[in-house]
Amino acid sequence: MTCIESLLTRVTKNVKPRLLCNGYACWLVHAQAVPVSFFQSLTDIGGWSLATESTQSLWFFPAPEVMLGLARLHNWARLHPMATAITVFEASLVVDEHLEQSLKVKSELQRLCAEYPKRLTVRVSARLREVGRSLAGLSFKHVQNPDGLTGDWFELDANDQVSVSFSMSWLWVIRPQGVRQDKLFSKGWRGYFERVENILSQLKISYLHAEDQNIVLRVQSPRVMARLTQELLTLLEDKEHPPWPCQYMAVEAGDQSFSPDFASKVRYMLEPLEANTLHMPLSTIFQIADPRITPGDSRQSMDSSKISDLFQVRFQSGKGGRRHGRLNVFLPTSLVSGSESPCFYCGLRSHIPRKCPTRVLQPGNVHVSEMSRFARIDLDALPGVMTALEKELAPDVLRGLTALVAEKGDHALTVQALFEVNLVCQLRMMAMVWKARGKEWPRGIEDQRPQVDEDLRDALDGMRAGNQERAMEKLDRFVLKSAKNYQPRVLLGFMAMERDEFKRAAGFWEEAESLAYTGLQRSYIQMLQGRLKEVSGDFREAIRLYSRACNESPGLTRARYRQAVCLIKSGYLNEAQAVIRDLIRDDPDYFSVVLLDPELESGRSHLLGDLWEVWDEARAKAAEVIGSVEHLPDLLAKWLPVDHDAYQSFHERIEELNSYAGVNNYASMARLLRGTIVIRADIQARVKKDIQGLSVRRKTILERLKSIQREASWFPFPSMLGSFSKQFNACGEKLSLISHLDLYVPEKFRQGHEAMREAEQGLAVLEKKLLFLQGVRNGILFLLLSGKYLLIFEIAALVLAGALSAAFYYLVPDQNFMGRDLRQDRWLILNISLIFFSFLAFVGTAIRAASRFEAYKNEILDKDEAG
Repeated sequence: MTCIESLLTRVTKNVKPRLLCNGYACWLVHAQAVPVSFFQSLTDIGGWSLATESTQSLWFFPAPEVMLGLARLHNWARLHPMATAITVFEASLVVDEHLEQSLKVKSELQRLCAEYPKRLTVRVSARLREVGRSLAGLSFKHVQNPDGLTGDWFELDANDQVSVSFSMSWLWVIRPQGVRQDKLFSKGWRGYFERVENILSQLKISYLHAEDQNIVLRVQSPRVMARLTQELLTLLEDKEHPPWPCQYMAVEAGDQSFSPDFASKVRYMLEPLEANTLHMPLSTIFQIADPRITPGDSRQSMDSSKISDLFQVRFQSGKGGRRHGRLNVFLPTSLVSGSESPCFYCGLRSHIPRKCPTRVLQPGNVHVSEMSRFARIDLDALPGVMTALEKELAPDVLRGLTALVAEKGDHALTVQALFEVNLVCQLRMMAMVWKARGKEWPRGIEDQRPQVDEDLRDALDGMRAGNQERAMEKLDRFVLKSAKNYQPRVLLGFMAMERDEFKRAAGFWEEAESLAYTGLQRSYIQMLQGRLKEVSGDFREAIRLYSRACNESPGLTRARYRQAVCLIKSGYLNEAQAVIRDLIRDDPDYFSVVLLDPELESGRSHLLGDLWEVWDEARAKAAEVIGSVEHLPDLLAKWLPVDHDAYQSFHERIEELNSYAGVNNYASMARLLRGTIVIRADIQARVKKDIQGLSVRRKTILERLKSIQREASWFPFPSMLGSFSKQFNACGEKLSLISHLDLYVPEKFRQGHEAMREAEQGLAVLEKKLLFLQGVRNGILFLLLSGKYLLIFEIAALVLAGALSAAFYYLVPDQNFMGRDLRQDRWLILNISLIFFSFLAFVGTAIRAASRFEAYKNEILDKDEAG
């Protein structure tokens, strides 16, 4: 007896379901080896094997056509008797996020066992019996619970009248990319189609030429489908002869007719598909069952998938065990679907430009963007954020977006960051360009004038309010004052664009470009022209204009990004991938831009795989440096003391860096990596600078100590210099210590820094004490100098006073003056003269001593020093 338990153990897993498909499990038990043609009959009607052992196998069928295959096997067994037991019952196929399969069955069926029968027996559940009763030629016989079966089971019997002509078939569409009138397209597509045609000829596959250069193929067997898939994948991976960009899609034929009209009927399915990638139903990929082929997720949004939905097909990578994956981040369906063309301002299809919520947004902080805040959201939490966002937007997308731009929380931050993807083409950026003083991106936009002209500001406000008449009135007034200004032409271009007058908008912007006078202004206007061509579908001209903007101002990296988006829309995914990788390497925020851009369309699935590689590399590097990040505070404390003037700024930078630690997001990890390297380098650079500074400060203090020593050496009372000399010697010892320390050792550096701090404090004390010493010394010197001059001037005063008195006595005739006899009062005259000339002597002494003091002091000190 053989039991199904061993097979179910291999295919029954407890996983988080990505999609669930209700279908039928087919358990085959055979005593002898079964020919390949036996299983091919099951493959031809849409089944595939889930698990196989030597005497049993388990298959899954997503549709009730399994009854036709069972009828075919029943009739075949009449001519080729075989001991095989087939049991068919209801089951659910569960596909997880990694597109791995598992089977879900009722618990009682896990104990199912079967004996090897003498002939082919087919037992089906009651539900399958109801399905089979609608087919002519099938009959069923009730089985009384044999071999551990529970419930009602029936044995199948078929006669020659049953129709068994059913077989799986597929229709393909190959749609080339490019402008049909271009000579390059004609030459490239013709050469590539010849290579495809050789494959079709070898496999004997019919094809038709449809409108717009499309090709429609018909494949009528799973084996041919598998070979065609392998050949096309090989063709697409040919690096020496790159394929022409095309979209490939295969669907189950069903009731669809093989005709040229089929391509136009499924065009809506083709348009969002990624170029140069095969797309087919997931059930078909499972049915091909080629170990070299693996399915890839092609979702652009959070739509729940079915097993009949289109998935990408690619070869299983085997390059040296390199890991491959894909980010499981999808935008809400509300953000990528809609009936409108992509909005000029934000790229969403849910509204027209004049109703875009970004029109009313005001310029923000150029240093802290919403995109940088979005980088703090963990990628593991992002699917939940997107789910919550979808629930909020589903009732009314436009109203929900308008409300979220003013709210807080991760779901609101996601919308605000999404609106920054195309910030440079929005009205708030135009207002910033108007006020920009600089000439180049991005620094030029950071230097803003206080305000623009009042009429120009009122015109912008009128446009935002939807009042174009008021806006035109204000613009006319402004033009009268400044006819050759580019600013009103830019606003007129936006107004024409919102009226769907793209030619007029282009004309206004071309005129504005001719009037602009800085590279920042010209590149911005060229960016607007490129965006206009992009939303019009002229990707080649858009790429040319974006290239002009990059050449005019290389710092305008958003123009390079829009070039990459246009390349994706044109089918050149590999070229776009290289550009985006460069942008992400230079600016981690572009990782978030790619995640949130609603216009990536067909390239999203391809880019999510590429972003996974970028993220995985950053995660590995982050794991290597996480210890360095954790030890940055220790490194800082090891080198710089808390009282160091740079300690606080480094501490704040480390705290800011720690906010990115533990966040599973590339942008955060990239900032963590770069920030760690930069901070470590900055600490070392600061230490080196401080070492040089210590040397300079040591020399400065030594020179000052010499000067202090010179000043204090003439102090007349050496016994009073005890504390002064002690402090002086302490400063000298600290400076000597610094000269002998190896300052490139952290402990020695801190010791030197502390010694310098103490030396500077000691120097300050010496300076204060020196003031007292200088006062005493200068006072004594001044007294000595004053005494010298006073003695000289007093002797001169005595001589002059005596001479004057003698002159009055001998030379003046005998007479009275004011009733006084001058001869008799000669002593009085002498006293008065002496007092007067003594006063002049004191004044002269003060003036002479003050004027000569500095020279006298230097003369005395120099003489003392020389001695």
